Order: sequence, then C-alpha cells, then structure tokens
Amino acid sequence: MTDTADLAWRRPAGYFRLRVAAIIVRDRHLLTASVPGCPYSFLPGGKVGFGEVTREALVRELVDGLGVQLPIGELALVSENLVAADETSHHFCFYYRVDWPEDLSLEGVNGAAEDRRRCAWSPMDRLRSLPFRPAALVDHLLDLPRSVSHGDWPGRGGRGW
Repeated sequence: MTDTADLAWRRPAGYFRLRVAAIIVRDRHLLTASVPGCPYSFLPGGKVGFGEVTREALVRELVDGLGVQLPIGELALVSENLVAADETSHHFCFYYRVDWPEDLSLEGVNGAAEDRRRCAWSPMDRLRSLPFRPAALVDHLLDLPRSVSHGDWPGRGGRGW
C-alpha cells in the first residue's frame, strides 16, 4: 500500500466511491453494522485507499471498524450501485466472504470497534424486513452463488441505496 487517500471524489456531475464489504454469515445470521443516526444497517467495510488492492482495503477497514483482523475469503460479488434517485452518486463495491472465528464474541468486537459503530447478528430470514442498504443486495445474500457474481443496481425505484 502506498497511499491511503480514499478512492472517492465529488465532481459537479456527482459523487464516486470505491468500497469493500464483508459478507459474514454464521448460523444463518448475517453480521450487519450500524451507526447512530443512520436509519439503516449495512455490511461492515469501507472505502478503498489509493494504492490498495481491495482485499488489503477490507482487512484495514475491518481492523479499523471492528478492532479485529479477520481472514478474508473469496470474492463473492462486485456491484455497481447508482445511489441517488437522480443517479448523481455511483458506488462500486467488492464484497468478500469472511469467516467469523468461533471463539470471537460480538461483545468483544463492539467494545473494540470505532466509536459509534456497532455490529449485530441479523437473521437471514428477516433481512427483507430490516432497514438494510443496499436493499438490492438482500436477494444476492439470500441466494449467494459459489462463483463471483455481478450486481448492477440502479437507485430508481428503491433498488439501490
């Protein structure tokens, strides 16, 4: 890694972010993150820094956000997400499968996490009824193929963020 300036920028035409996120499933529960004041939960992760490969960025983001280093598994999904209804915000996200160690408690992670960020185990069979973003990701999470897939999620009609 040479420089960790985020691969995110704002231009008159809109906003761009390159992100990474962890898909952590244990006993039919998905690890979700939230912050106070945000009306929805999301997968743990964050922005990719300049000079980072996505796998390295996810390791860094999980250490920063959860306080622990987790083993990063295989790439599961790449998404293009038009976030705003007027399509002025565009996110690319690389989603990786990540294993949760049996001896790691969620309480310990929440105690070591960045200020304000909290994680919870959300039942997979209730994901459609939870305030979760991007909403279009839920269908992929419930039927995640073994090979890498691609999501192209426009923001119109509530399918994006």
